[in-house]
Amino acid sequence: LVDRALASHADGDVVVVSDLDLRFYRPLARLVHEYIAGRDAVFQRDNDYTIQANIGFMALRVTNRTRAFWAAVRAFMDDRSRPSHTFNDQKVVNMLLASPRDFGVPPASALRWDLLPPEIMTAVHMRQMPLARWSRNWIQYHANFGGTRDAATARDQKVKLIEAEERELFAEYAVAGRQRARVCECW
Repeated sequence: LVDRALASHADGDVVVVSDLDLRFYRPLARLVHEYIAGRDAVFQRDNDYTIQANIGFMALRVTNRTRAFWAAVRAFMDDRSRPSHTFNDQKVVNMLLASPRDFGVPPASALRWDLLPPEIMTAVHMRQMPLARWSRNWIQYHANFGGTRDAATARDQKVKLIEAEERELFAEYAVAGRQRARVCECW
């Protein structure tokens, strides 16, 4: 998906690549453009305790550095000398972001990247940061807490997680006497 997105756009364009288990609550295009200014990529923060990226929502500028970065991720993932259960694409992305030199990437060619603010929430991030649950200042919510490799089971768990969060959110709005929150068309 990333390769196709990068190949189908001109140099300098910004493409958004995301998982399907996302809900959008407010427009975010302006925020993404602010954060990617002067960078090759911005990622959703995976949690509140590290600077780990979550590749379930990311914006990528089409550049040689970006293409080289994803080629390095793909090469690492395709290397059959490593046990496949040890590394997933997100883990490899974070290893490469943290230590590009270990992957043979010279510093001048390293990806220029940043993390998006916590209003671009993950389920894992929200579990670690109770204030985020309380503030409900969300722009986007990613139900990334599936806990299983079985796609159907993971999908069902994620749908239930999104539905539970929305029921709680709508109940809070009703108690406050506000209009119900609506999922927006954000682009």
